[in-house]
Amino acid sequence: MTNANLIRFVALLVVLVLWPVKGLAENQRPVADAGLPRYAASDPVRLDGSASFDPDKSGPLTYTWRQITDPSVTIADANTATPTISGFVQTNDIQECEFEVVVSDGELTSLPDTVKIVIVPYFGSTTLKLENPSFDANNPTVIYFGGGDCVSGSAGQPWNVPAWSSRANVIDFPSGYARDSGGDKRT
Repeated sequence: MTNANLIRFVALLVVLVLWPVKGLAENQRPVADAGLPRYAASDPVRLDGSASFDPDKSGPLTYTWRQITDPSVTIADANTATPTISGFVQTNDIQECEFEVVVSDGELTSLPDTVKIVIVPYFGSTTLKLENPSFDANNPTVIYFGGGDCVSGSAGQPWNVPAWSSRANVIDFPSGYARDSGGDKRT
């Protein structure tokens, strides 16, 4: 092999070895993750886009949230990973609104990801009650019926276990729970 051919071979080898490394170093589009759906009544809820990521870690992420379906509500801190949504108005029907997040690494922007918020109907102030100070979407939800007797119709007891309030979203019947009216359910 001549010196010229050896130089060409080494140059080609260097290009082939370094080219894939250069390809890996190119900036990749970040990935948006709008988090899990949320349920709302009248209290504010916090969305969670913190699972969004930049595959090549080329820069810190910036967030842009926007509402894409009605009913219209208020977005606070729309340029953070965890904005707060408020201004829900309960009606007699289930309502849904949807939000979109887009993230950027400073050079490239992600495709949008969406999350739904389901606004539950208003059933009156004494039907059901959330015993916790606020709903935590990361905790399980327990509905406590209070041990009412569906045969004799005697009402159950309201919730009385404060230790569970920090471990689960506890929904109960503050006036106790009694069987439905409308006849004998045993037949």
